[in-house]
Amino acid sequence: MNEQIKKYLKPVQDFWSKQSKKNRLVILGVAGGAILLITILVIILNTQRYKVLYSGLKGSDSEEIIAVLASMDVPYKVEDDRSTILVPEDQVASLRMDLATQGYPKSSPNYSLFEKNIDIWTTDSERNQIIIYQLEQRLQQTIETLTPDMILLK
Repeated sequence: MNEQIKKYLKPVQDFWSKQSKKNRLVILGVAGGAILLITILVIILNTQRYKVLYSGLKGSDSEEIIAVLASMDVPYKVEDDRSTILVPEDQVASLRMDLATQGYPKSSPNYSLFEKNIDIWTTDSERNQIIIYQLEQRLQQTIETLTPDMILLK
């Protein structure tokens, strides 16, 4: 076995010994840079992106939803003193659907889009449009979570 390893290492050692010190440093620098770049890309691509599931929750709603998420083995994060719950981006719509069927949140509907886009200069008409837009978004996301076997046709 050592013979086979030596057979493959010999050309590499010969190549390396023929290189000048400057070329060796360039080769090592390029190899190190490539390894660093690959490592950074792997970390970035494997990082789970989180999106807001609910924000502005009351304490009891927040705690109940966190307990349900934990029982479903869903990774989550909390922010803003536990009033904002974040979940993996690809699970937001289905989790909203699942939680809605269980009656969560028990307080009023969550209008995070409304809160982010309203200021002192917003007119009543603009506010109504933002509410309608958010409701349309939520309905679209809910419909997208439905599968054909969930829909009963008569």
